[in-house]
Parts: sequence; C-alpha cells; structure tokens
Amino acid sequence: MRSSLLSTGFAALAIASTAACGDGSDGYDNKAACAEQCKSGGAPASSSTTTSTPTADGGITVNVKVIVLDDPTFAHRRHYGGSAVVEAEAEGGKWKTWPYPKGTSSEPLTGLAGGHGMWMLAHAESSTGLLPTFSMQTVVWGDAIDLPMIDRGAIAAVLASLPTPSTVDATKAQVILRFLRNDKTPTAGVSLGQPVPGATVLYDHGAAAYGSAPTATGSAGTILILNVPASTNGGSLAIDVVDKLATGGPKTQQYTLSTRSGSATFAAVPLF
Repeated sequence: MRSSLLSTGFAALAIASTAACGDGSDGYDNKAACAEQCKSGGAPASSSTTTSTPTADGGITVNVKVIVLDDPTFAHRRHYGGSAVVEAEAEGGKWKTWPYPKGTSSEPLTGLAGGHGMWMLAHAESSTGLLPTFSMQTVVWGDAIDLPMIDRGAIAAVLASLPTPSTVDATKAQVILRFLRNDKTPTAGVSLGQPVPGATVLYDHGAAAYGSAPTATGSAGTILILNVPASTNGGSLAIDVVDKLATGGPKTQQYTLSTRSGSATFAAVPLF
C-alpha cells in the first residue's frame, strides 16, 4: 500500500495513513496527524475538511506559540522568544505569511483555513541556528498550537557522535520521523525497507542515542534521515516502512516524502 504524503508549494511533508486524530502525546507537535482527512492521497491541504467557525474575513483564528526542539531527543521543547515568520494556508487555498513578534508568548493568527492535516511553517527572521521547519497541524477554531523549529545543533550533535562523524549540510534536507503505536506510544521494531541514496539513515537506541545498526527503531520510535539530497524548489523521497511488530506479523507501508534543501520536516507516523 502506498500512502501519499502531501506536498504544498513550500515542499512540506504530510503523511496520509489510516490514523485517528492524535492528542498531543507524540512529544513533537500539539496534535498528531488526523489521517482520515488527509488520506485522499496527495490532495492539497486546501482540500482538508474545515472544522471551525469562520471569522469575518472568511478564515478562522488560532493562537500559535513558536517553540524550539533543541536536543537530540527531538522531544524537549523550549520557548522561542525571537521574531519569526509563520506561513500557512489561508482561507481560499493560498499560502499567507504572518509575523510572529519578538518577545511574544503566543500570537493569534486569523484568516486560516481550518481542518486536519494542515501545513504550517515557522522560520526565524534572523540567523539563529534554527532550521525552517514544516509541521502538520490540526487547525480548529480557538485552538492553541505549538509550532516547532528544529535546532540545527541538535542534528549536528547526532552527526558528530557517529563512529564516522559528519556535519549538517545546509544544501540538504533533514527528516525526522517518529512512529507511534495506536497514535500515542513510541514503538520499536520499525525500519526502512531500503537505503536512501546519499543520506544518513539512523535509528534510535533509546532517547538521544542513534546508530545505523541495528536497523530498527528502539524505545523512542525514531528514524532520522539526514542530509537528504534535495532541491531548493523541493523534491520527493519514496520510502518503504516495515513495521516488524505489527499485529499479525510484519507489515510494509510505502510513503512519499517531500523535501526541501535547508529545511527540516518531521512527522509523527501512527501505526496500528
């Protein structure tokens, strides 16, 4: 089975699978993907089901807090106090930019399209060592959304700890996938079915520890695909994901990831 991962004009990553809406227990974003609304297989985010009351301008309002995932677990969060730019789909299907002022604890965004599987991007306005980061969100009227940015130093620390150390390549993409059993619990025993040419594929050995072998996730359920060759205009990466501990025996699911150079993308992938 192939699950298509949504690609917007900004080359975001989305996962369409057969999951229900998450409750934020994934440790990355405030809600895991609700796949029922995005399993249409490559439909643009504008086709997601709107679930919220519109404002006078035809969109909805949510409160956004930009945070930083700042250590190699990619789960620890800290508040971001600088200025940033948030990009997302506005009502009507076009992408729009909102300022995120310096020093704010949260910022209302108005005029958003609402629904599940909606893409949002946060990037710092100045060079802060933070990667522009795409994340998939559930956008519901009045909701509070934690919008993450990945600290480049967290990825650098992982690469530096390898037996053959390497560095973050600013011309390539960084992909972080966390696999959740029943949309909640990080799960071991998940692997890629084939190598990713030109990239470094790492599996967790527990929180904040990674290696290329054994080739399956540990207790943190995380796969890192680092320094992925990618275009500034975006591209795609097809992977097979093998769930070795699935009920009834190993199962293979195919995904297509969209990537863009110089950016990070991550998602919580529900497994059942």
